[in-house]
Amino acid sequence: MSQADSTPESGARRELSDFLLEFGVALNRHAIYPAGHPSLRDSERQVLERLRPLMSTRPSVSIGVARRQLVIEGVATDEGHPVLRAVAERLHRQHVGAVTLSSGVTEEELRSVLRLIAVEAEQRAEPLGLGAAEALRAWPHIRLYPMTYDQLALVPDEEGDGGPPTEDGAAAQLWLGLARAAVALESSPGSSAGDEAEPAELGVETVARAINEHPAAPAYDQVIVGHLLQLASQLRGTGGSTQSPVSHRVSKLITQLEPDTLSRLLEMGGDARQRRAFVMNATDSLATDAVLDMVKAAASTSHQTISSSMLRMLTKLSANAGGARGAASSEAMREQVRELIADWELEDPNPDQYTEALDRMSQSKSASWSAVDTVPDVGGAAAYPAEPLRIVQMSLEVDVTGVAFFRAARKVMAEEPLSLLLDLLDATPPGNAAAAALWEQLDSADTIGSLLTTDPVDFQTLDRVLARLPDSTVTSLLLDRISESASRATRMGVFQRLSARGDDVLSAIVERLADERWFVRRNMLALLNEIGRVPPGFTALPYASDPEPSVRREALQLAVNNVLERERAICLALGDRDERTVLAGARAAQGGLPASAVPFALRCVEAQTLPPELRAQVVRVLRGVRSPAVLDVLLRSVVVGRSLLGRPKLARPAPDVIAAVGVLASTWRDDPRAAAVLDRARSGDSDAMKHAAETA
Repeated sequence: MSQADSTPESGARRELSDFLLEFGVALNRHAIYPAGHPSLRDSERQVLERLRPLMSTRPSVSIGVARRQLVIEGVATDEGHPVLRAVAERLHRQHVGAVTLSSGVTEEELRSVLRLIAVEAEQRAEPLGLGAAEALRAWPHIRLYPMTYDQLALVPDEEGDGGPPTEDGAAAQLWLGLARAAVALESSPGSSAGDEAEPAELGVETVARAINEHPAAPAYDQVIVGHLLQLASQLRGTGGSTQSPVSHRVSKLITQLEPDTLSRLLEMGGDARQRRAFVMNATDSLATDAVLDMVKAAASTSHQTISSSMLRMLTKLSANAGGARGAASSEAMREQVRELIADWELEDPNPDQYTEALDRMSQSKSASWSAVDTVPDVGGAAAYPAEPLRIVQMSLEVDVTGVAFFRAARKVMAEEPLSLLLDLLDATPPGNAAAAALWEQLDSADTIGSLLTTDPVDFQTLDRVLARLPDSTVTSLLLDRISESASRATRMGVFQRLSARGDDVLSAIVERLADERWFVRRNMLALLNEIGRVPPGFTALPYASDPEPSVRREALQLAVNNVLERERAICLALGDRDERTVLAGARAAQGGLPASAVPFALRCVEAQTLPPELRAQVVRVLRGVRSPAVLDVLLRSVVVGRSLLGRPKLARPAPDVIAAVGVLASTWRDDPRAAAVLDRARSGDSDAMKHAAETA
């Protein structure tokens, strides 16, 4: 089936893959950054640029959604890809089954859809797919299709199995999604996914009939294929028992599909590698008659040939799977299908691998049948394939590598905690070639990138991998993450690791300050603040005039901690137009307000655009400053007029007014004008004003 990889369609599939990746990056950024962030518009334009050449050859592009994969134009994405898997999981949590983009998509439409999907399901009253149908078709050129299970129930087998299945896990949900998609999704041209009546009960025959009768349509086929791929993988991953109700229904569905329909779905199921994985999973988890139909369809789809003798042998083994020797025949048939598909790459109908498979099949059939009476009864369950982690462990113990080792290692890295592999490697003696090969894969950019981009970051595992890398590489990787992460926990974890690396990291941080993205400059300055040191000769004052307030705040915080720059930094902070920067300047001046900063502080006190609480913070730093200008400003803050007898009328007891009375009491008690105001405050009705006037 590998010939599909070299077809002229490979270029088009790369375009689809590039579009999906840009779509995933844009969605991730919408989930991280606030509306209006400059990187959002760039990512949206990148999506449209990738979409434009696709629309030149087709009227629309449809994306099917499975639990951990996307399916686009027959290609199922890699479950281990961090960006695309995150997109699939986000849409699945939202109960969105498919997304269709038609020619003419505008930037505004794309932005609206990305912003809608970026909100996590748990942050909504209910997931998108369970809400109003109108919300999913609010755009002229983009359509979301729900995948809901609310009114759908598994029904008893047509043969009568005594009631619905008891399991309610992932496989049952995937079957429900498949049934719902087959019958409801795009069931009539021009109708919406939310318009059809939800059937209360769907039998296997109903689902099979709906798939057989539905005309070929990318959006429909991709959703069906996505669920079949996930069902085969899920059933195999949960033990592969062919006796489970879900496995029984999927097997029955496969046997009731028309050969042309099954071939079409397999062809839609991706390239040769993905079709092989699909059939392999089905071989371990479905009934033998369904496996036989899958093999025939796979042969047709991949232009392979099965000789009549091989086909008769497989058919006979499948038929015997239901007899007295059922377990042995079933396993023999599955084993030979696995071996056939594993090397099924040549056009020649009789390659060497094929002949060898026939020889081994006849031998294993005889051995299995002769030993069937001596095999303990295990309830008819077929033997399970070796666990990937066991394969890796044995390869490390005997120091042998090969296709099975690398395939198992990739599966473990994709599905298990990485710490399991690290524990095995720690227990392996030095000089082990298999361990070296595994470390080479673990040290790859993809593995480390996945660890660093999954929030929250598993720093304990990450540290074990980073310990093997050069210091410069580790610094670069950590700085990349701190530049992009929206998670404070992740940034703090990176801060701790970078600060622990000493002064060697400071020059690398300063180099990143040349980045044109404001949030990168902010994060680098924040990191310097966290470390508490700067390279010799470095000054943060040039960044105090940055257009972005958060960059200015971090720069002024750095400058305030520098004795030579403290005075200038406080002046700039108190004169800033950003309230949080002014507050930072007021807090920095609590240890002493420089004389040059007094005019800036007075302007803040008199600025009615600032909130009273912030003006109060600035007023307090004027304590102890004996300047007529300060006294005048304080009196104007407190006194709003005179009574008929000439006594001062005080302003209402707002935070800044109370703070001004306190400064008058502590610094200007001996001044006649201040004394009159203090007497008035002590005789008033406000307890806060009285307390401030009586406090020296």
